[in-house]
Amino acid sequence: MKIAYITSGAAGMYCGSCMNANTLATALIARGHEVALTPTYTPMRTDEAVVSIDHVFFGAINVYLQQKLAFFRHTPKFVDWLLDRPRLLDWVGKLGSSTDAKLLGSLTLSMLQGEHGRQRKELEKLVAWLKSDFRPDLVHLSFVMFLGFAHRIREELGVPVVCSLQGDDIFLEELEEPYRGQAHALIRAKQHEITAFIAPCRAYADAMAELLGLERSKIHVARLGIRVQDFADVQTPAVRREHTAGLFVIGFLARLCPEKGLHLLIDAFCALAEALGPTKVYLRIAGYLGERDRAYVEQQQDKIRDWELEERVEWVGEVDRKGKVEFLRSLDVFSMPTVYREPKGLSVLEAMASGVPVVQPRHGVSQRCSRRREVVSCSSPARRKRWLQRCVGCTTSPSCAAASASKGARRSTAISPPRPKPKACWRSTSWLRKGKTMHELRVERRIEFADTDMAGIVHFSRFFDFMEAAEHEFLRRLGINVHFEHEGEEIGWPRAETSCRFVSPARLGDVLEIHVRVLRKGTKSLTWGFVFSCGERKVAEGRITCICCAIHAKNGLRSIAIPAFLADKIDEAPEA
Repeated sequence: MKIAYITSGAAGMYCGSCMNANTLATALIARGHEVALTPTYTPMRTDEAVVSIDHVFFGAINVYLQQKLAFFRHTPKFVDWLLDRPRLLDWVGKLGSSTDAKLLGSLTLSMLQGEHGRQRKELEKLVAWLKSDFRPDLVHLSFVMFLGFAHRIREELGVPVVCSLQGDDIFLEELEEPYRGQAHALIRAKQHEITAFIAPCRAYADAMAELLGLERSKIHVARLGIRVQDFADVQTPAVRREHTAGLFVIGFLARLCPEKGLHLLIDAFCALAEALGPTKVYLRIAGYLGERDRAYVEQQQDKIRDWELEERVEWVGEVDRKGKVEFLRSLDVFSMPTVYREPKGLSVLEAMASGVPVVQPRHGVSQRCSRRREVVSCSSPARRKRWLQRCVGCTTSPSCAAASASKGARRSTAISPPRPKPKACWRSTSWLRKGKTMHELRVERRIEFADTDMAGIVHFSRFFDFMEAAEHEFLRRLGINVHFEHEGEEIGWPRAETSCRFVSPARLGDVLEIHVRVLRKGTKSLTWGFVFSCGERKVAEGRITCICCAIHAKNGLRSIAIPAFLADKIDEAPEA
């Protein structure tokens, strides 16, 4: 499979999203796939060999200038080329590596608007390269902020477009109004352009579906993987320095910022030092510090001085892969208490792979680790007493901590080399380039308050809406919308007949599975069958017969043969 994976550079810092994209691309390439890891804004930086292409699309300088000045939306190619030089982009990234979302409202909207935004020229460059040079079977967008790319990619290439959900909620939350509300509205309006979304855990998928108004049935879960070869030898003795020998060492590894919860960890550490005695504990803090967060870190350093714990806290700074391995092996416990739903938590996986006990908040990707007892606890330092109990437990019950750490290490090792989990989702969306056909689809729909009548039961009319939505999703999986353009005409599907038979009630909060099948494929018509079920219980069944028509034609509505490119992808379902 040929996969174009479009990601974002992080202005010169180590970024979890970049590292995850690079690890996934490396694993896919090792399995024989052709992957174009395509950076935007700035070149990528990871702690492993970078496998991205050597060209940056949507270069940060061009994007900014086109947003601010109309002149740069029409500059010749050689000017754009000069401004997109990787060394120049790297240098600019180092000058201002902290992207402040509060200042980026209008730019965010412009990017989401795609071909109607101010960066249209940049989008056309990307689409032209994909179409004429790489010619992928599938395009993967790494962020919801890239949804504006999807329409032009599908229009020109006719391939599925999938999109990752990984931290976009943090960025959107920091936007000021009215930009935040407008961005949410654009995302909801453009989600139909995406064949499938991919989230790293079920809890995050549920949260993003609710926050952004996404169809939950379109969100697939694919757990992250890491390359654990450097971390996995848990028998290796811990790296101890003289000044930490005999101390209980707690570690933090992430970008130094409020979102990652460093202040919570420092508050809890100060309380732990008071409970156990300052001579028994030690805190090691590693990670990237951007200009935006220097004042925040200085506040934390002042707090440490007020507690007279300067000699018990070590600021390690940014670490490369070798430094990261040594850092993690020097710890007795690891904690990264993010204040938001952590979608990735790569450093948590790396700590687990190193055999280090982990204490994490009970949200995001850590929820699953907690249920599987791969972390010592899921208690937030904000609940200081409980967090202290868990950390103290690691000192008083080392066997329990070791057992949990060992299970986490085994679990992390089990996903190395990283299995490209999104591949299953990609396979389900890429038949259109493989000559395969599709005859059925299963989607889910949660019953909302607006779907019910006064008795709390789904109103009969809503089942017809559910059937249409499932039909439209089937067509989207084939790479088209319910209305699409073909050979200069707009094609649609007027209904000739529809019916629904009700078997049992569906109520508020129920999750219905809708099984869509192609019952009959005629020259000009399709007949769809639908079976609604809730668990083992059948709720309803229905059918729709629609006619393929050219609409807005000079002679009005006119039935036509189903276009060959589409008819070749649809097959009649075998008899149930």
